[in-house]
Amino acid sequence: MIDPLLVVPCLLVAFANGANDNAKGIAPLVGSGAASMSRAIRWGNVTTLLGATAAVYVALHINQDLVRAFSGGGLLPVDVLVHGSTPAAIALGAAATVLAATRLGIPVSTTHALMGALVGVGLVEVGPGRIVWARLAAKFVAPLLLSPFLAAVASLIAYSVLRSARRRMRAAAPSENRAAALRGALWVSTGAASFARGMNDAPKIAGLLLSAASLSLVPSLLSVAGVMFCGGLLFTTRVATTMARRVTRMDTEQALASSVVTATLVILASRSGLPVSTTHVSVGALIGIGVSNKTADWTTIGGIVMAWVATLPLAIALGAGAAVVLR
Repeated sequence: MIDPLLVVPCLLVAFANGANDNAKGIAPLVGSGAASMSRAIRWGNVTTLLGATAAVYVALHINQDLVRAFSGGGLLPVDVLVHGSTPAAIALGAAATVLAATRLGIPVSTTHALMGALVGVGLVEVGPGRIVWARLAAKFVAPLLLSPFLAAVASLIAYSVLRSARRRMRAAAPSENRAAALRGALWVSTGAASFARGMNDAPKIAGLLLSAASLSLVPSLLSVAGVMFCGGLLFTTRVATTMARRVTRMDTEQALASSVVTATLVILASRSGLPVSTTHVSVGALIGIGVSNKTADWTTIGGIVMAWVATLPLAIALGAGAAVVLR
């Protein structure tokens, strides 16, 4: 029997995720002037929905590592069942964290918020001595910390490669053809980044529904995909504005480099079952572009980084508080 008191908080995380994350893949489209905000957001919402739906195939035929990770598997001890009000507490802690950031237009990581809420609830339910801290560091913290630096370096390299290729193409094709090809590639790569984000994030949230034993795997993933789409339709403009216009200026070539890097890294992480944050990857890629063209807005970047630092302790506190109340 489906318990709405467990399902609704879990789906609230999916809604918050869509509101904060659906614009991140397509920010280069807007920042480069290749598309209007409304058109780019529609593209990001549709491709995210497709990616979240594709997560069903990954979970059924490749691995369920992301699903298991956020249902408590490996982080909480194997003899502790995540059941009852625990998934709801995790969901409420994560959702409150992400929605607060969305209201302020700050791109934060739903992955980070879920991880923090999971730790906070674990502290209440089993105590610090029974949380597997080594796994937390290896499988969660390390990818989240390393991914923005890796993305920044990769975008610098990708932009250098694209710039060299453009110089070689000047004699081979008219400038109008080159510009059209770059814009087309940018649409494809931003769609791929959004697709990858949906494929990476949907299983994490579906893991909460599975741990609540409310829905089976496929209905959980499809429900999450649909609610993420709704969140993106309604509340993603503020975060999109920050990502597209306040981190750095970029032209079409630079936007393409950052979106290719974002799509590639998140797809590889999804295939490997690593819970990286599309937020950290996409912002890292934009920072790399900002460094290369010397237009990075370090005030905005500093504010985003401070929000990242605050996400984990805030989610831990809200998750623990929710666990105490729901007990």
